[in-house]
Amino acid sequence: MNTVLNRLGFFSLTLLVVFGFSSCNSDEVAKATITVLQQRSDINGDALRPLPVEGANVRVYVEIPSSFEDVHLVTNAGGTVSFEYELPVVISIDAEHLGATSTGNGLPMEAGETMYTTILLPE
Repeated sequence: MNTVLNRLGFFSLTLLVVFGFSSCNSDEVAKATITVLQQRSDINGDALRPLPVEGANVRVYVEIPSSFEDVHLVTNAGGTVSFEYELPVVISIDAEHLGATSTGNGLPMEAGETMYTTILLPE
């Protein structure tokens, strides 16, 4: 009797582990962290280190086979925004701040991973 119960318990535990871990993967989302920087130069025109842009308007265009989504975000003090999507997708990004604009196209986002990208605005 103990052998049957032990085998039944082991079988139940095995099912729980297999189905428990496999279901976690289906809930993983695709993530993106987008940083917006502004180019700068000194009085002589020499390039300086770009600075993060707070308050930049970021539009994320999600390209999926049957439709198209447009998400509007605003960067924080560090010049970043975060974006999540429940499916692997390809995105395009437009960033704008005080008339300066820049674009990033065809950026892949994979489930369970975070994609990092930087958009550099001109002076």
